[in-house]
Amino acid sequence: MEKIAYEGLGRLMIVDGSLKTPLILNCEEGATLLPTESIEKRSSIKIGNKEYETPDLPLGVDSETAPYLSTSEKIAVIDYASVRRPEKILNVIENTRNEVGYNRLVYAHSVEPIDMPLLVYLGVDIFDNLALSFRTASGFALEEGEWVKDDSKNLEKNNQEALSTWIKRIRRYLKEGRLREMVEKTSLHNPRNAEILRKATQILEHTGGEPRNEIKANTFTLKHPSILSFQKKMENFLPPTNGMVLLLLPCSAKKPYHWSKSHKRFRSVLSKISNHLMLHQVIVTSPLGVVPRELELFPPAAHYDIAVTGDWDEDEKKMLKKQIERLNIKKNYSNVIIHAGEISEFLEQTMDEMGIKAQNTGAKRPASDEGLKILKEIVEKNLENVERLTSKERSKGEAQCVAKFQFGDYADKIMKNKVNGKWPKLSIENVGSVSTRIGGFALNCKGAEMLTKECIGIVEGADFELKGDMFAAGVMGTKGDWKVGDQVAIEQKGEITGVGIAFMNPKECMEMENGLAVEVRNRA
Repeated sequence: MEKIAYEGLGRLMIVDGSLKTPLILNCEEGATLLPTESIEKRSSIKIGNKEYETPDLPLGVDSETAPYLSTSEKIAVIDYASVRRPEKILNVIENTRNEVGYNRLVYAHSVEPIDMPLLVYLGVDIFDNLALSFRTASGFALEEGEWVKDDSKNLEKNNQEALSTWIKRIRRYLKEGRLREMVEKTSLHNPRNAEILRKATQILEHTGGEPRNEIKANTFTLKHPSILSFQKKMENFLPPTNGMVLLLLPCSAKKPYHWSKSHKRFRSVLSKISNHLMLHQVIVTSPLGVVPRELELFPPAAHYDIAVTGDWDEDEKKMLKKQIERLNIKKNYSNVIIHAGEISEFLEQTMDEMGIKAQNTGAKRPASDEGLKILKEIVEKNLENVERLTSKERSKGEAQCVAKFQFGDYADKIMKNKVNGKWPKLSIENVGSVSTRIGGFALNCKGAEMLTKECIGIVEGADFELKGDMFAAGVMGTKGDWKVGDQVAIEQKGEITGVGIAFMNPKECMEMENGLAVEVRNRA
């Protein structure tokens, strides 16, 4: 088995050299649930040319305590995945990989097609067509994962084809990093799945892989694990220096904002103002709340899509207020300017409730010629009596912002080194440089060595010359903990020989025999 893509807890696997999971038994060619000769004997699953025994009958277990799954050498079974209470199915999911590891395929039988995207996102690898057989016999046709009454002929053949198309679509979304998008669509009018998805946030936040693609904002997005993670990291945010003037700007349709047409217009005007280095730009946006300019390359700030209408519902306003509070404005800033379009009045009201006097430009179209003229006048006035900042001081402050957000309190270790350039082209000598792929500092080997004991995990490799990526076959051990998508260091014979992006978590690295473990981006 070899993992070739991931999202959330889901994984796209190659099994027996050609077939890909998630797959559906007795629906796709080469994947079969073999009949048993007698009730006393185990059933088997055939994938490609290999047969895998399932656990003893009954297929799974229905206990309220661990172990939650029944297992054989290569298969683990979840019972009643389509009917269990949301709390129970989440208990099962949370404990699945601890119980069965990563070298087993997780099989959920008799699952309804509409539940498959969610269960794949939560780590299920195999389904069957048993629910389809029952629905077909009852006169239902499968359309886009849902059942509709149908009296036409060839119903079984049509349903098999529809189910095969459905699982192929799930695999495609998983490969493209868009499975969450499909899960949200299929959960929107399914109360049980919507509840499971919302309550799965904490599990996904701590163990799910980092998102690789754009987040499509909707009613579920405020509970998206990567959104919540970004917001929590803002709790300890500090601007590049103390006493700056805070400027709140609107988001843009194009991400990152820095390269959008509207923000280029803002930059063109603001960069010509005397003492503009003491102006700190923070973007106001849903679903993230606030995004300081220095952090906009980090996912998910650089990769989300939301309709820019200017309308904010009550949940969004509540979230925004909480994130504004995390800026600690009274302590960190000297003045506040609001130039955020439709949401400006709410921001002004929020500031007033916090006892903060803010100046609202009142511009309805912030990036228009008229809006920019008003902005220029107000910014110039607010910066008149503010202490000046040099370019070097500003660059060091920007680097501190990025490093603190990325590495927490351990950022101080790398900030002792010289900072070069300015955001978004910042670098720290013998540490690394800002990368659009990572959002923050892509570490070199020396930088990783400074942080490995604190916040960077280590993959211990066998004794060979590291020329390309690190694969599971070459992993001898791991130190520390990390999620898929995090930066990790590669250590060989006690030396850091590479740094890259983890494609497997520590447990996965040790249990999987094949597949990419680390995408190496820097070598010694």
